[in-house]
Amino acid sequence: MSLDCRNNFWAESFPALARADQSLARLTTLRVGGSALVLSPRTHDDVRALARAAAERGERLRVLGLGANVLVSDRGVPEPVLSTRQLRECRFEGRRVRAGAGTLLPGLVNAAARRGLAGLEPLVGIPATVGGAVAMNAGGRYGNTFDTLASVTVMRADGEIEERTPAALKPGYRRTELGEGEIVVEAVFELEPAAPEAVLGRTQDVLAEKGQRQPLDAWSAGCIFKNPTGAAASAGKLIEDAGQKGASVGDAMVSPKHANFIVNRRSASASDVLSLVERVRSAVFDRTGVLLELEVRLWDGESSDVPALEGVLQPT
Repeated sequence: MSLDCRNNFWAESFPALARADQSLARLTTLRVGGSALVLSPRTHDDVRALARAAAERGERLRVLGLGANVLVSDRGVPEPVLSTRQLRECRFEGRRVRAGAGTLLPGLVNAAARRGLAGLEPLVGIPATVGGAVAMNAGGRYGNTFDTLASVTVMRADGEIEERTPAALKPGYRRTELGEGEIVVEAVFELEPAAPEAVLGRTQDVLAEKGQRQPLDAWSAGCIFKNPTGAAASAGKLIEDAGQKGASVGDAMVSPKHANFIVNRRSASASDVLSLVERVRSAVFDRTGVLLELEVRLWDGESSDVPALEGVLQPT
């Protein structure tokens, strides 16, 4: 089936939800990548209808939240992209908060703090939606998404909704085991009551500490590489020791503030970023024998301009 025929189906069947040829660079935090058909559901019923239509047609949907932790090919992607950004319903229920997949994580962290609910402070400064944070178990040295997660609601590929316990999703380091075609539509966090001023203070302290070490105000996808298991140093330290801090290809640059971030200074392409990734990985491997594995997800195009990266997480 040609892309034009496929796009026509979605545009005719879901005229209020489908937009063809949308720039994915505008929908990702690194601001690189080509175009795709974007589907923007507003309700669970919308997600159900889109999931069922895709399943009936044998099409795969790519799911996109705020667009961090994603590197999109300059050619875009052939599959429809389901954006969760409109699924933002959020309700506080005592010490629990029920948040739609499109709820912005920074806003949720601050809203909980203002209500005197502690537990989400470690996630401040992470550019993600709730759905993306759950899918990747986003976090860092201060804590991870699953630390306070009470339940997750997922939409199966057949349109049926299921509520899962965190344990059922088998969270690990920057990963969660969702089933084929499953979409996170909602998550519930269980928090601890505390004085609002104390929670806000902790939130501000964590954000300030992150801001000193990470390029929070730059265009980036977050950490590019996973910290290698069993290595004596973090990925960022290995990159810095290999002399790659500040290295650049085109407008893509290894952040001078934190070497495990690649930032887009203005007009970088995905090819620039991938070339820099290979340069960094080669330098670290030559110096230490450690082959860094990508943490960022690669979204490949129909005719790929993304080089094969041996030993690296492939597009999902």
